[in-house]
Amino acid sequence: MLINYQRELVIDHRSTVPIAEQLYHQYENLISSTKTFNRQPLISEAELEKIIDVKRSVIEKVYRKLEKNNYIYFDENHKAFVAKRERILDFFKRLVLIEDGIRAMGKEPSVEVTSFEVVKMNQVFRQIGDFKDDRFLKRGRLYYADKIPYIYLEEYYPLEKFPSLETIQDTSDSKVVEKILLNDYHVQFTKNKRSIKVQLIDKDIAQLLRVKKGLSGFKIDMVYLDQHNESFGFGYAYSLPYFYFEYHHKIK
Repeated sequence: MLINYQRELVIDHRSTVPIAEQLYHQYENLISSTKTFNRQPLISEAELEKIIDVKRSVIEKVYRKLEKNNYIYFDENHKAFVAKRERILDFFKRLVLIEDGIRAMGKEPSVEVTSFEVVKMNQVFRQIGDFKDDRFLKRGRLYYADKIPYIYLEEYYPLEKFPSLETIQDTSDSKVVEKILLNDYHVQFTKNKRSIKVQLIDKDIAQLLRVKKGLSGFKIDMVYLDQHNESFGFGYAYSLPYFYFEYHHKIK
């Protein structure tokens, strides 16, 4: 997959936005898109200087920032490569809000509650315990970055343990579950256990993320742990490999 640098990295010399900032954000968008793949070699600073008419010192500054933020990495010969996998896996080691991770990329976050219903679970993660009542509250949320679907999160909470969740009437508040868990049961979400796998995106998830069915994507199985290190719920997160995101679900 060849990159057309002249078309992808367009600098407006009349803009009040500094050239380094323009170049960084355009490179960030390029690397986060489907136009690049993990470990793809990138053009050198010297070669790029000739193509886009930007000083090499400015390009070097941008490359250093991209490296610092895990968008690229350099080999022993100082050759730059795309670091999609490294950025994505870094997400699984860090704990931040999805919205904060999206803002850190210079994009505007938004969230849509896509499902909110009581369902019966025939098979439940054993990590959260055995329940006589097999009813769980299911909540689905779709996170957007600049109005583009970014990550889909589906969560389940046992009604036997948290009966107040069944009384929720207004589901428009995307944080209503967290508020009830905190206020009624003093449950604080502190961390989660994660199991990461790559699988083909099915029809339903593809529809939510607005992509074609059958693309490879990440599925993350999660068990939620409270301040006492006890499990209280579980969830699944779905995202495509070229997405950069950071995730933590935190109760306020």
